[in-house]
Amino acid sequence: MNMRINSLTILKQLIAIPSFVDNDSDNDESQIAEWIYQYIKKAGQPVKKQFINRRRFNVLAGNFINPKVLVVGHMDTVKPSKEWDTNPLNPTEKAGLIYGAGSSDMKAGLSVMLSTLIGIKPKSALFLFYCDEEYDFMGMKIFVKEFRKKIKPRLILSMDGENLQIGNACRGLIEMTITVRGKSGHSGNPDSGINAITKSVAVFVQLEQLLKSYKTPELGQSTINIASINGGSLVGQKNNTPLLSREGNVIPDYCQIVLEVRPSDPKLDITIIVNKVKELLKKQQLKLEKITIRHNLRSWITPKTQLDNFIKLSPNKVLADPMETGYLDIQLLWETFDKITSLSFGPAEPDVSHTANEFVRISSLQKAQAFLEKLLKNDIET
Repeated sequence: MNMRINSLTILKQLIAIPSFVDNDSDNDESQIAEWIYQYIKKAGQPVKKQFINRRRFNVLAGNFINPKVLVVGHMDTVKPSKEWDTNPLNPTEKAGLIYGAGSSDMKAGLSVMLSTLIGIKPKSALFLFYCDEEYDFMGMKIFVKEFRKKIKPRLILSMDGENLQIGNACRGLIEMTITVRGKSGHSGNPDSGINAITKSVAVFVQLEQLLKSYKTPELGQSTINIASINGGSLVGQKNNTPLLSREGNVIPDYCQIVLEVRPSDPKLDITIIVNKVKELLKKQQLKLEKITIRHNLRSWITPKTQLDNFIKLSPNKVLADPMETGYLDIQLLWETFDKITSLSFGPAEPDVSHTANEFVRISSLQKAQAFLEKLLKNDIET
């Protein structure tokens, strides 16, 4: 017999478990993953661990053989800042809100997944609680590698959505580190050198203008972000780290830039970006020393026509604006499983993720649980 499990009670327990990845403190998602695994196991549901290394693992539960629905949510959070008014690992309830680290992104979504899994015991769904979404997507990549030919779901639902709205799209994510060399000289004679820093910045300002032409009606323009610049006059190396002089009278000959591109147009791939970078660097007389690719992920769009029933079922009955969201790794699943109907939905509060005093509305938690239960009950009945 099905019973309603209180997602609020689960959320408070999840908030109290630190799940940010921090090499300095030897912290990661393994503690929260073990809690989730044991919680599901004690409830008598099929569950297993999928290790991504000796310590960290995904948790999978439900139908492993022929699931019609794949429900996913990530267990990791970002490290809490020191600006919290309360203890971020002590869930605080006030005026209909729950404050705590990861409460919105996305322990609220995880609590809804767990309460639904244990409460209604859906027979046609596979639940994936996975690692490393905030960092390098290792958990999702391991899942895809093992299950791409094992299952054929008809629907993919990420509970990493916001504001109780249905999400149907996101821009891609391409991140690279680019190292260039100019020429040292005396700053009193600017023509005696080639400034690697200023000329690199000029290159990426031009690149930004070029990439704006890659756009779609759903996702708008492709954008770029210079996330980090490390430059100066190169005087040596130590443990593969450049040693830089920052004397004001020397024209810097070294610059390393971390560049992020959010492609909206599927035509914009990494080859086009790299070739443009090489072309523009050459015009600025800069030598490209190295490009290291961290992420190379495309955009995702599920046509609105496939989502009418889900929008009607949702509390707000609204489609989220995809131009206001970041990359969602549901894109990896959508691409892997032949671009089947895929959507995001969740109780997360807009604009509070990764911030001090992060919170989620208790009413949103309850509405999200009701939505997921209806969706999976309807699926069972059909």
